[in-house]
Amino acid sequence: MRSAILGLILLSILALPSTAFADNVSDAKKLIGQNRLRGAADVLKKVTEKNKKDAKAWALLADTALKFSDLETAHKAAVNALELDDEDPENWMTLGKVAFERGVAAVS
Repeated sequence: MRSAILGLILLSILALPSTAFADNVSDAKKLIGQNRLRGAADVLKKVTEKNKKDAKAWALLADTALKFSDLETAHKAAVNALELDDEDPENWMTLGKVAFERGVAAVS
């Protein structure tokens, strides 16, 4: 009985995404769903380091960092997302939200 309980605990721990092993946008979204925003941002930073042209990952990083007031990361990520895909209105909105939180004009 005791080993069965330990086995279930181990399986449940392994089922949760860990930032140590998480390395893709899907893992980051799972962490966001668990309200583990800093962990998700760490994963997204790794993703964007590996693939600097992933506009969606940059946009998600910007939005995630904004949620826990990491305005520097949010700004850098929003600008990168917009530079990669300036036709996605979400990228413009995210940059606007970051600018609002920073108290600066979004476009100069």
